[in-house]
Amino acid sequence: MIKTRADYMKELRVLAEDFAIKQGELIKLHNAAPEKAEEKPWPQKGDVVWGLTGYGEIRRDVWRGSESDLARKAFHNFFRTEAEAIQARNYQQFEGDVRAKAKELNGGWVADWSDSTKSKYVIEHYSRDRYAIEHKTISNREIVRGSSCKSEQAAQALLDHFGADKFLAYATGGDL
Repeated sequence: MIKTRADYMKELRVLAEDFAIKQGELIKLHNAAPEKAEEKPWPQKGDVVWGLTGYGEIRRDVWRGSESDLARKAFHNFFRTEAEAIQARNYQQFEGDVRAKAKELNGGWVADWSDSTKSKYVIEHYSRDRYAIEHKTISNREIVRGSSCKSEQAAQALLDHFGADKFLAYATGGDL
């Protein structure tokens, strides 16, 4: 059977009516859905927060909005869960260990990023499991701040000492 223009137009009208009905149903569903309550900023007075002491201990506290609470907030030293606080402590420990090892490997040398005539070697994260030692003069793209090395050998020794998996976890927010 050969369809005429009228047949096609009739099919289009039926499709358009179906579409309009479905669109109307979707609008009704949307309008009937309960509105999302606005999330309050966190933390609020009375919320449990977790933080780190100067000794690296995990501390549970209740947010009061006091000056010391606001100071911790300014330093991003407050977390929703104990697990988040533990991860933050592990990151800080890793950063300190990497800086100390870099200092040892460099014999006390510290990168001067304002001096583009001096070479620096940094560990850069390229992809899921690939790291490279990059020669830099002015671009500071260290994974861990303060981990630049004076030589390529020192940078490789730093990477070998901690392992690429630790740098990967650190760079991607994974567990250390």
